Amino acid sequence: MAYLQTPFYYIDYVIAQTCAFQFWQNSQINFDDAWNNYLRLCKTGGRYTFKHLLNIANLDSPFKPGVIKSIIKTAESYLKNIDTDNL
Repeated sequence: MAYLQTPFYYIDYVIAQTCAFQFWQNSQINFDDAWNNYLRLCKTGGRYTFKHLLNIANLDSPFKPGVIKSIIKTAESYLKNIDTDNL
């Protein structure tokens, strides 16, 4: 279990996944805005602090209370509406 040997490496992936889910969540509301925020982040990534990049991308900090709960709520709603008979 590599994450036990390098916990911060694993944590970095979880933080990135949380941000990716926020992009997905935002795309469910307004795809064009979410896409433009993602492109803006890609164009500026690596030049600023993580918190500043979150602001550029219009994302909430993964550490902010309620962020993960909100993502889960959106994902649950999305999954409940999948027509599994047509998969």
